[in-house]
Amino acid sequence: MRSTRKNNQYHFGFKTLIGTDINSNTVHSATVTPANEADVNELPKLLRKDTK
Repeated sequence: MRSTRKNNQYHFGFKTLIGTDINSNTVHSATVTPANEADVNELPKLLRKDTK
């Protein structure tokens, strides 16, 4: 299990990142990352191909 530290507190586990369509409020992509991985690394995976 991965961990990260924020404000001198440790957080263990994983994060779920979800990409949604702003007009229809539907989910079009999702990814799970370790707690210590930056969210910005997953951004390209969450963007729809037709809106880039």
